[in-house]
Amino acid sequence: IGPGYIDARTDLDTPIFSKKKINFKPSDPLTHVVVSSNFLVMAMSNNLLLRLDLEHPDQQEEIELPKASEDKVYRLFLDPTGKHLIICMESTENLYLSRNSRKPRSIGKLKGHLVNAVAWNLQNTNENTTGAILLGTSRGLIFETELTDSGDSRFFQGSLDQYLKQLFNLAKDKIVPITGLEFDRMPSDSMTEYKYYILATTPGRLYQFVGNVSKSTDPPLFQQLFMQYESGAEQFLELPGEFGYSELTMYRPRHAKCVKSFAWMTDVSGTAGPQSVTVNTKLIRYPRDGDEKSQNPLSMVMTEFHVLLLFPDRLKVMCVLNEQLIYEDVFPDRFGRLLGLCSDPVKGTIWAFTGQSIFKYKVTREARDVWQMYLDKNEFELAKEYCRDNVAQLDRVLTKQAEYLFEKGEYQESAMMYAQTQNSFEEIALKFIKLDGKDALKSFIQKKLSALRPQDKTQITMLVTWLIEIFLNQLGEMKEQGQDESDEYRKVQEEFRMFLAQPKNKTDTELVYKFSPLLMQYIPKETVSLWISLRDNLEPIKLIPALVQYDHNKNREQGNEAIKYLEFCIEQLDNKDQAIHNYLLSLYAKLKPDQLMTYLNIQGTDEDTICYDLKYALRLCAEHGHKKACVHIYSLMGLYEEAVDLALQVDVELAKQQADKPDEDDNDLRKKLWLRIARHVVEEEKDVKRAMEFLHDCELLKIEDILPFFPDFVTIDHFKDAIVTSLQEYNHHIEQLKEEMDDATKSAEEIRKEIQSFRNKYAFVSATDKCAACNFPLMARSFYLFPCHHKFHSDCLIGEVLPNLTSKKRQRVEELQRKVAENEDSRALSVGVRGDNSTDKSKDTKAELDDLVASECIYCGDLMVRSIDQPFLDEGDEDLVLSGWL
Repeated sequence: IGPGYIDARTDLDTPIFSKKKINFKPSDPLTHVVVSSNFLVMAMSNNLLLRLDLEHPDQQEEIELPKASEDKVYRLFLDPTGKHLIICMESTENLYLSRNSRKPRSIGKLKGHLVNAVAWNLQNTNENTTGAILLGTSRGLIFETELTDSGDSRFFQGSLDQYLKQLFNLAKDKIVPITGLEFDRMPSDSMTEYKYYILATTPGRLYQFVGNVSKSTDPPLFQQLFMQYESGAEQFLELPGEFGYSELTMYRPRHAKCVKSFAWMTDVSGTAGPQSVTVNTKLIRYPRDGDEKSQNPLSMVMTEFHVLLLFPDRLKVMCVLNEQLIYEDVFPDRFGRLLGLCSDPVKGTIWAFTGQSIFKYKVTREARDVWQMYLDKNEFELAKEYCRDNVAQLDRVLTKQAEYLFEKGEYQESAMMYAQTQNSFEEIALKFIKLDGKDALKSFIQKKLSALRPQDKTQITMLVTWLIEIFLNQLGEMKEQGQDESDEYRKVQEEFRMFLAQPKNKTDTELVYKFSPLLMQYIPKETVSLWISLRDNLEPIKLIPALVQYDHNKNREQGNEAIKYLEFCIEQLDNKDQAIHNYLLSLYAKLKPDQLMTYLNIQGTDEDTICYDLKYALRLCAEHGHKKACVHIYSLMGLYEEAVDLALQVDVELAKQQADKPDEDDNDLRKKLWLRIARHVVEEEKDVKRAMEFLHDCELLKIEDILPFFPDFVTIDHFKDAIVTSLQEYNHHIEQLKEEMDDATKSAEEIRKEIQSFRNKYAFVSATDKCAACNFPLMARSFYLFPCHHKFHSDCLIGEVLPNLTSKKRQRVEELQRKVAENEDSRALSVGVRGDNSTDKSKDTKAELDDLVASECIYCGDLMVRSIDQPFLDEGDEDLVLSGWL
């Protein structure tokens, strides 16, 4: 098999149903087997139950049943979760066993009833209770109960069966056993009620009960539902004849909420259908060989598409779709007689057993041939549903559907189906050419054309040419026949027009770029509409050559359409290309100057987010005489003086706006700009009163700044108030300065008094006081005493302060220390000799040293505050300290 291909034979060679014998030998013959959710329970003839988890098959549990004389297990019923087991004995004793218990408990209220069927609650997930369940007896009675496990460890155990209520009696005329019982919830839109259906079978009848149950109803749950059938209005399906037994089985897909289908087995045939038994049911005869003795099946299991029938010596599998026998497994005599067949409703496995052996059947892709069965029945949509992942099978379905439609005369539909197949194009085309009309042929070619890839240029050209020829011939023939005014002619014409318009939907952008310059000259409106329809598929920057055609032919409509497209790019596509914005700006300047300022204002004042080129915009606006726009751009560029000068040619108010734009801290520039405006108003407009108003508009201007601009002879009335106001402000300012001087004088006097008080201040030092730095006695060496009562040796304080001083101050401290030491030595050598000059120098040196190291307490002063963000440990000491901790 070459690379790139999948070997389909692997799937075909694997049978749908395969059997495996379980490696298990029971100590006594098996009588019953049930399985659910991978939990298997077996009953043996010695009334011993074997229970095991199939995921851990080596961990078996043996459960002993009460041993009464001649009593045997009659039936086992295991719920879908595998948590609840009902054991029915032939003596009508009924027992309950939960998964967590090893001791069966008697269902007291059910004693005396031989239970034939149990309908489990499929919505129940509680491990300690079964929820509401239905029981069918051998006398035709239907009961409702709920079994609750209180656990083995409780001393006072509650009632196992919470309630037991008889709901219905199917044996009204004569006693008939109930052989099957199932119920499930149906889809419903009601917010207050659930909708349920219940199926019950006897040997000859299949009953259906449907009704609503309130969500808030108290047990028994189904009492109201059955009450509506008390008058004898129950629906049932009856098979004629006398039957000894029957069996009801349901199929619910894994992970599905509802049952999909059911099967009812009697002793001569089976009935299969969906959950509503009144419609879509069919009778399936059991397969029998010509020389085979008349044998009826013992048991039945249903899968999605098959029914498995167990006979005493073999297993037969029939497909419910075509009622064909697809698998037969004959058991050798050494295994003994087959006794039963069951399935795991959750895991989907199937189990058969004899007295000494257990067999497991695996189902492998049973839907593999379903498409063919539906195809044989001409149910094409269902056939497609089951072969969508297989191209070859899907092609066969489409081909047969096309042939079927062609034979029925539905040529249009047939053409659409043929176009989806892999059949020869020429063969199918000839088939439609032979027909009288051309509509089917057109549909076939158009469908084929739509499926071609863009790179299939030759095929596309041929098909398009053929279609155009067909349309033209059709229109020509109708015109020759005088039908050019008919509705049919207009219909074909419109169809032809739509066909020709189809390429507009193709996104061949290179063709758009290539022909747009030419199209823009002749049909600018349609060209721009095409660009807008293609949106993000086009790169606007590549359409610039088509847009600039306006500069050559002076076509105003073309320019307006270019503006329309550029605005679409900016507003809808959020285009930021500078070339696009620059060209739109140039078109505004030339064609729509009234929108120029709107665009500039929308772009904002942040130079980093503006998309157009400022210098280009300034040159363009100056060229076309748009002074207001030039003022705006000058301001953006920070050229405020040029902006104010140009604004004064337009409007003084505009100039005032520009004068306020510099930063508030640049008072010199702002004042300079306002003075320009004031000078312009005085000298050019001769408006003295308006110039005086500038004193209120700008707090930086004073009357003395504006006075030089006035002529020598001017009426003082115009600025008399301004002069008075200015003199008052000066007088107020002088008073403020006097107050500040008085305050400064008072502060200086208070500081002198504080200094004097500090000089006279004293503190007591005892002989037991210690240095705050080294903790040694303070009186041992010279020391410093601070007002905060911290005390330091002189050398200790200097050692603490030095690391926090600048290098220059540190050098000065070291130099002063040397001088102090030298002075001390000199004084010791010259004892008895007067040296006032040297003493004064020594005092000055010590005073300077004190200022540097003892100006503040190192624990209470600014030095401690500044060191708050410094780490306690140096980088080099961290590892050392950490190792000490460890």
